[in-house]
Amino acid sequence: MKFIAQGIPASKGIAEGFVRVVKSTDQIKDVTKNDVILITFDHALLAVAIMKSKGVIAMHGGVTAHAAIIARECGIPCITGVKNINLKTGDKVLIDGENGKIFKK
Repeated sequence: MKFIAQGIPASKGIAEGFVRVVKSTDQIKDVTKNDVILITFDHALLAVAIMKSKGVIAMHGGVTAHAAIIARECGIPCITGVKNINLKTGDKVLIDGENGKIFKK
């Protein structure tokens, strides 16, 4: 595992899975229970994707972001405020929601 990014720990837990980059609401339907979603925007409909996922990496926000709140309520690890991350759909990652660290496998 290689450390690749740090963000704001927003919901505790460890999640390992395949990245699903979500850049629009049209891509929410593609999210599965094995995905760690990387979200690049904020929208109320993202709650559906978050609840279906294993974990959340959000490029914007902090502990009070919409993604963080939904993830905490659902017990899903979440890291927000992640900058300069270069992941694509299908990459395997491990996220540490307690320490805000992201590792690529």
